[in-house]
Amino acid sequence: MTVTEETTDLPDPAPRRWDWRPKLRWFAAEILIVVVGVLIALAINAWWSSVQDRRVEAQSLREVRASLANDIGDMRINVEYHERAASSSEALRAHLRDGGPYSDTLDALFGHVLIETFSIRDEAAYETLKQRGMETITSDSLRLAIGRVYGVHYPRVVGGKERVTKYFFERIIPYYDTNFKDIEPLRSATPVDYTALSNSTEYRALLDWSVYTHTLLAAAEGALAEEVMDLIALIDAEVAGQ
Repeated sequence: MTVTEETTDLPDPAPRRWDWRPKLRWFAAEILIVVVGVLIALAINAWWSSVQDRRVEAQSLREVRASLANDIGDMRINVEYHERAASSSEALRAHLRDGGPYSDTLDALFGHVLIETFSIRDEAAYETLKQRGMETITSDSLRLAIGRVYGVHYPRVVGGKERVTKYFFERIIPYYDTNFKDIEPLRSATPVDYTALSNSTEYRALLDWSVYTHTLLAAAEGALAEEVMDLIALIDAEVAGQ
């Protein structure tokens, strides 16, 4: 059979229309997957950063606590020495005021007047914390308490002791070197001339200074020790709650 023009004269096919809706759904799904992935990654990163920050905070607090614990031991020894110096000076002052005679048992009291303490403060952990940033400590009350101890209480006690140390080496040591023999600081000292010493207004003034100063320092160191103990308790509570 031969195909003629009549048999091949068929209508043109209708043009195909592009259906954009499946493409849009696919594109939206891709965007959603990317957005969700980014959000998950950000959440994981934020969580990990928080974990790291808490680790750094806990480490900083443990370091500060260890330093404070060492300082407590130093403070308690200082309080004991200051109380001994104050009580010995008071006993000598009363004995001389009442015109009491010399006996070798007084030598221990004379030696106890020669007490000088030094504040050994371990502030390395606090300096490290400041380098990391005080905001490392998330608790406002704890951060303020640490700053108060290291920035206010420590300098006040240390500053007072510096003035005492100056007087001790400029006045007390020279006086003892001149008027005593067999000197063993914290233990014993024997007057060269007890009668002259008992009538010395300079030595009585020295004893007055010793009673007042050592009583004050014992109270200051004791109060500081209480502040530090309170701070240690705050640190322990914070670390336990992490």
